[in-house]
Amino acid sequence: MSKPNKLSRDEPLDKEEASLIWDEYKYRHDLIWRHLIRSTLAVIGCITLPIINTEQSQFLHNSQFVIKSLSLLLVFYVLFTFYIINWELRLLEKIRKLHRTNQVLSNLVDHPEYINGQPWYYMKFNYRVYLYLAFLLIIAGRSAVFVFENLKFE
Repeated sequence: MSKPNKLSRDEPLDKEEASLIWDEYKYRHDLIWRHLIRSTLAVIGCITLPIINTEQSQFLHNSQFVIKSLSLLLVFYVLFTFYIINWELRLLEKIRKLHRTNQVLSNLVDHPEYINGQPWYYMKFNYRVYLYLAFLLIIAGRSAVFVFENLKFE
């Protein structure tokens, strides 16, 4: 049995190794999505707290310190998610390259970019993830600024 990280350009992986690589690919991809969804839900939750505070909730009106702390913590959480996803995207890219090279060598799917070089759309998923995270970071930062400017301790 050959080692997956020593994949030569002449021979595909056996079925067991190919299955292992595919399972790892699915796991990493799913993990990235779970991090994105958690961060999105955290941003949405922290954005709605000041709105609830200004409308009706007496409990939230008395806990402005908690809201300010959560909004600041949110920015750090999105930055932490950025760091974790960056690490996961690097691992996913190695696994993706190995998986797709094996597909080409097994004559299952044609991925010419893994044989002849990388076209401009090579890392389209990665760029979209980074763009989405940057968007979340901007929203979280703007939310924190809003909270600190508009909520006053009484």
